[in-house]
Amino acid sequence: MKQLENRNELCPPSGQMVGIEEQGHIISKYLLNKCGDELKSESYAVCFTKEEVLRYTELAGVKNPIFRNMEAALEQGYKGIPVPPAMAIIAYRHIKLPWKLSEPVILRKQECRLYRIMYADEIYTGTVKISKHSFRRNKLFILQELEIFDQQNHLCFNGISHLIAGGVIEKNTV
Repeated sequence: MKQLENRNELCPPSGQMVGIEEQGHIISKYLLNKCGDELKSESYAVCFTKEEVLRYTELAGVKNPIFRNMEAALEQGYKGIPVPPAMAIIAYRHIKLPWKLSEPVILRKQECRLYRIMYADEIYTGTVKISKHSFRRNKLFILQELEIFDQQNHLCFNGISHLIAGGVIEKNTV
């Protein structure tokens, strides 16, 4: 982690993050407040295969045949096997975050918003961003959002995680 020597230093280029060590916690309060922009990952290709949809629905106990059978999906008006709405949150496994939240990290609440139906074996684009933040009692409260877009750049899914963390560490290498 790079220590910030001069608190009047300009915001680092290309979304790099700098932490400030305060009372044993790595806190990027200065950077988040100074830069004012969202912190955002690069865009990554995301694809949910038919096999993944089948495994997910079996594990989750979903009985609807539209997730297993192309004919059932077509009969219901879908153009292919749809991705179950909450399954999209597993796209995190495809996205490397340029930051790491320092412990403790607590998931307070999670929301999954489906705007367009996504289909198995189609390629989407996913990004993760920290859209809101505040500091209370030496803890960072953030909204971290997973966004998935189709090939026409329409927002299909937004997964919002309400998190509490000890701070944000620059350049995630884990």
